[in-house]
Amino acid sequence: MIPCYLDKNGNAIKPGMKILMADGSVKLVYETTDEFGNLDLGISATNKAFLDRHPDWEQEFYSLSSLDTRSAEICLSEPEIRKELDELEAFIQGTEMTIDYGQRPPEGDFERYEAAIARRSRLTAMLDHNDKPETDHKNEQKTVPKERGDSR
Repeated sequence: MIPCYLDKNGNAIKPGMKILMADGSVKLVYETTDEFGNLDLGISATNKAFLDRHPDWEQEFYSLSSLDTRSAEICLSEPEIRKELDELEAFIQGTEMTIDYGQRPPEGDFERYEAAIARRSRLTAMLDHNDKPETDHKNEQKTVPKERGDSR
């Protein structure tokens, strides 16, 4: 039996789901086993590009038990994200219009406005990751910052 892990909203995390971590990264959840052979859930601990170059190596996982899933959030589906973004955008624009016209938002709306902007950022991160397949790492390249005087 797989242990039950919950996200910050109390939703059960299951294999195949993507979770938005507190640092803004999105991770795919895998069904795996722990060191005793018991079923477990985890996220990849091995870089996909490394595995592509070293096919004889096996993928390794971090168990969700070693992570703080209470600050993670299950990524919504694209339609759910777009629907919530539309609702947030209407509230954000209405509040900004009120502020632009020099009016004071109703009690508590400014706090809701700031929370809506933060939520919009989290949803956008989920949506951006939904546009990228989990296994498409072949075209990713690291950029090296130029040093002063470097002619690269």
